[in-house]
Amino acid sequence: MNVGQVVEDAPPAKLAEIRFCTEGLSDEDRFDAWRQRVDGLYGVSPSSEGGTPAFCMDTSSWQLGQIIAGTAAFGPCEQERTAQRIRADGVDHYRLTLVTHGALRVESDGRRTEIGQGHILFTDMSRPERRSISAGSNVSVFIAREVLDEALPRPLDVHGFVPAGALAMLLRSHLQSLAQLLPSLSVAEAASLWQPTVQMIAACIAPDAARLAEARGAAEVTLLRQVCRYIEMHLKDADLSPQDIASALKLSRATLYRLFEPLGGVAAYVKERRLNHIHELLCNADGRIHLGRISDTYGFKSAAHFSTAFRKHFGFSPSDSKAHGALAWGPAGASTRDLGSFGRWLRALR
Repeated sequence: MNVGQVVEDAPPAKLAEIRFCTEGLSDEDRFDAWRQRVDGLYGVSPSSEGGTPAFCMDTSSWQLGQIIAGTAAFGPCEQERTAQRIRADGVDHYRLTLVTHGALRVESDGRRTEIGQGHILFTDMSRPERRSISAGSNVSVFIAREVLDEALPRPLDVHGFVPAGALAMLLRSHLQSLAQLLPSLSVAEAASLWQPTVQMIAACIAPDAARLAEARGAAEVTLLRQVCRYIEMHLKDADLSPQDIASALKLSRATLYRLFEPLGGVAAYVKERRLNHIHELLCNADGRIHLGRISDTYGFKSAAHFSTAFRKHFGFSPSDSKAHGALAWGPAGASTRDLGSFGRWLRALR
């Protein structure tokens, strides 16, 4: 290095962002674009309220350690997470929504919760729900289940919880500040922020711990996760029957059936996980895949049986997977940045 030479440090690496915006689409195509974008997690439909403004969506997400935070501005819509979708994607994180403009109504477990601007709602993604969303904006945080459970005095049923009081106000201010900072955060800064954010969220829940019920079947939730992990590791086993699973994990069949009853049963869960794995393989395949061989690998009776089950589940044939898979992550004209990664972020959040 020459005397007097100034060496500038490289700028810190920016936090990766996933963005989706319908601005480049016609009014007719915007809603379909958003439906395709979230199809793996939620079913969406136009708002049932008459005289609502045209639909639009502009959303960005960032991963900070064991949480995913995001902002969104949108038009009105209905959004539903069914037991079938929960069974198919296996996502069971907690979701926190701060309404910054507009209103949000959620129906779940036979009760309705409605919040407006400045209020926060907690939901559990392992439980079915239906959302009615007015035109507005929000800040969302997805938290790995184990991460929040460990930060709480004990696992609590926070599904539908709306915090109030001074700590709720502090959390709201924190989330608003975080939302403003997200686009400019470096990777190093994000690594230092996610744990304090989780601690603040847990502190906001703690004053209500006495009145919140124990997390519904906390022990059973843990057991269900263990069984699901076992199934995921043995999807190619031809004999992945309820009896085999129960024997391998030293469970009674009655316990196994009870655990999977909300998900449509053990056999249905195994079949859907197999179909989703095959769909992902077909979407990412560089060359031709022999359907008879792959159906046999994943325990289907025959290629014909597999093709029928696949078409019934996805609505198209296995040979059309690549075209449909590509459409699901980025309709032509939509402004996108690495959309496919959001689903991977959620699945990897542990």
